[in-house]
Amino acid sequence: MRHVVVSLALAASCGPSGGLTWDRQSIVGGSVDTADPAVVLIIGHGSSADPVITCTGVIASPHVVLTAAHCLDPDIVGPGRTFTVFTGSDVQDPAQGELPANFVHGQETHYDPQFDGRALSHGHDIGLVVTEAALAAAPLPLNRAPMTPDLRGRPVRLVGFGIDNDGHASTIGVRRQVPSTLDGYTDQLLKFADPIHNTCDGDSGGPALMTLQDTEVVIGISSFGDASCRKSGAETRVDVYASTFVDPFIAANDPSMSLPPDAGIKLAMTRANGCDFGGGGIGGGAPFWLLGLLWFVLRARGANASRRLT
Repeated sequence: MRHVVVSLALAASCGPSGGLTWDRQSIVGGSVDTADPAVVLIIGHGSSADPVITCTGVIASPHVVLTAAHCLDPDIVGPGRTFTVFTGSDVQDPAQGELPANFVHGQETHYDPQFDGRALSHGHDIGLVVTEAALAAAPLPLNRAPMTPDLRGRPVRLVGFGIDNDGHASTIGVRRQVPSTLDGYTDQLLKFADPIHNTCDGDSGGPALMTLQDTEVVIGISSFGDASCRKSGAETRVDVYASTFVDPFIAANDPSMSLPPDAGIKLAMTRANGCDFGGGGIGGGAPFWLLGLLWFVLRARGANASRRLT
């Protein structure tokens, strides 16, 4: 396949009237990752004239893939898109990218109705793709325990299919991982401020993984960061949404999967107040928050590839 990359970024101010702007945004400082099969590539197809969009996702159950709301919201990605999940580690590798078995069609998508792309600091940037067929990789466990101050400074792993540098657009579609550290959190978001190890284009929707009680769990879903991908990043807290948003879809689509006894829909979700994080603001309190959203055009090579991407 040949790939042409177009980048889109949304900038939203901390005030009530966040604006939209176009900018460039890539995992930075990481390494190729072939050992996390539950982290997948999500490909969004529009009309023949639309570019294909890509984000990262994480398998929460055999039919449910967790990702960011901004990867699915028609107000951002355009109406009428259909989504496919790529289960390999490198979509550019012909042995993987031209194998139909590596592509699973999505049958429906959902995202938090409180998500507002003009107010990213308010959180709620979480969504999911329900697939037609079951995914073979074992799901990753979701963190359900509230974040606590003692978790600040703890190591995490960030995983995604984004480019490895904001100047290397051709590297999109390869799964990578990078070590980082949890710097702070609000009632909606997690903060990462390592300038050397960061997420970027195409990593949106990918997991932040932390080992808790000897088990690596998903604590965050990549949401937004600075335009250069070299200062900071923010992720949606998974503990806030595991039982309120994710579990009902798991129960509906994978009823045999074991869930905690308290799984179910809660009546309300808390909105974040302002843009301050415990332990310091992203970008040193910069007034704008940048959301990386990957776009790339896939030109299929051969009839099999063409059928797979429609």
